[in-house]
Amino acid sequence: MLRKLAVRNFVLIDALELDFHAGFTAITGETGSGKSILLGALGLLRGDRADFSLIGPESNRSTVEAVFSLNEATHNKLQDLGLEVWSELVVRREIQSDGRSRAFINDTPVSLQDMKSVMNNLLVIHSQYNTLELKDKNYQLQLLDALAGTSALYQDFQTHFAIFLQHKTQLSSLQEQQALWLSKQDYDAFLLNELEALRLERTNYEELALSLSRQEQKQALIELLEALIHCAEGETMATLQSLNAKLQKTAERDPAFSHLKEIMLEILPRLQEIGYEATSKKEALLDDTLDTQEILSRVDEFNRLLNKHRLTNQSALLLLKDELSERSSALHQVTQEIQDLETKMNQEEQGLIEKAKALNSLRRAYAAQVGSELKEGFSGLKLKDARIHFKLTDTESLNERGMVDLELLFSANQGMELTPMHKAASGGELSRVMLLLQQLISKRMNLPCILFDEIDTGVSGDVADRMGVLLREMGKDRQLLAITHLPQVAAKAINHFKVVKVEDQGRTLTRVNPLTQEEQVVEIARLLSGAEIKPEAIQQAQILIG
Repeated sequence: MLRKLAVRNFVLIDALELDFHAGFTAITGETGSGKSILLGALGLLRGDRADFSLIGPESNRSTVEAVFSLNEATHNKLQDLGLEVWSELVVRREIQSDGRSRAFINDTPVSLQDMKSVMNNLLVIHSQYNTLELKDKNYQLQLLDALAGTSALYQDFQTHFAIFLQHKTQLSSLQEQQALWLSKQDYDAFLLNELEALRLERTNYEELALSLSRQEQKQALIELLEALIHCAEGETMATLQSLNAKLQKTAERDPAFSHLKEIMLEILPRLQEIGYEATSKKEALLDDTLDTQEILSRVDEFNRLLNKHRLTNQSALLLLKDELSERSSALHQVTQEIQDLETKMNQEEQGLIEKAKALNSLRRAYAAQVGSELKEGFSGLKLKDARIHFKLTDTESLNERGMVDLELLFSANQGMELTPMHKAASGGELSRVMLLLQQLISKRMNLPCILFDEIDTGVSGDVADRMGVLLREMGKDRQLLAITHLPQVAAKAINHFKVVKVEDQGRTLTRVNPLTQEEQVVEIARLLSGAEIKPEAIQQAQILIG
């Protein structure tokens, strides 16, 4: 149960502190007085997305804090989340003009998801929009699951179905990738074969090109080498040896020639070395039996592929070859991933089908009895001949609802066929149907606090009076708050708050005032007669309150 609410610097509220009590509490006020502000503040505590434009002018921060009585479900939830358990539950939400939002439970920072998880067990807000949603199939399914007690099963199904859809998206992406690589596979294989034919790992094409160059200049090279051999072994060598002998003797007599002697001693061995090297290379050239045409063909193919791929060296071609090989491996890998994922998805699909069948079996069992459960309520709200039916139709394939299609059918009068809700019900009928459904849900889920925002839209007169009686009865088992414009509904409240606008130092502010019994009579009279409250209205208000 909601016990206290404090709001600071939120829209037109500068500072507000309210104490709440058990039973049915009515919240009234003139149009535009700020009732929706109170609704928005409570919505923040339920984890709604923050609208930072609602921060008031007093500071750069708005704060909403509430104190709730602690029930067993909430106690267990706090323990599950690892949060400190107090004798009461204190929840707080702060929003700042810089776009930051913080949530606290018992003064411990928590995520909005955790705040929602805790508040789901404490406070339900039903707005006018929810009544309109009664025509929406997804909302109808939520109602059926809440009534049938299958919400947890449905949530479990949705969790696994969402994973299945993620895998389906992943499979589609892999298949697209596979198709792209398959479309290139033949060409890539052709390119890879061309490169493999070069035997790049075992062949140095730079050396091959040099060998080819030597073959093309073979005769000129032999002539050059023979000249070097003649120089090293012919007259030049004989002349240098003769001069060396004379220089040796001269240097013995005259030290000034010692340096020349040393130079000559260096030249003769080097010249001999030239002779040996030239002879060796000449013999190698003469013995070289390489197939010039075959080498030329290989080097030409190497250069062709360099040009084809716009590369400059053998290393770059090797990298390209490795890349093409990796693509082939990647195609094999993605094909294997597709096969594994398809196997996994088949298992998931079978599991989802089983979950859906079990879920729908429970839904059907309740759908068959919901009409009888609502019969007495319909009669109490002057819809004695009304009928309602959740029509479930199996689908061949899985969907987010659980392999089923749902249609909420309604008939307001005797002799009229059941018709889809969005076609059959008027605004007033929608409000009454929704109130009765919420009554059943609140009993099944044992909700401690419900806030109705104009659940009585579209009704008046005796029907409004009966709705007020029903709300009062619902308030006996739980705390019930109702924002209303109807005097017949407000008159049945045990507690009453009035939302008003006031002017304070040039600023318009919203105030929420608890009413005494006398003030409640005046407020009911205002709802009956308008701004000018007449004695007859006071008298009628007293009659309504009873």
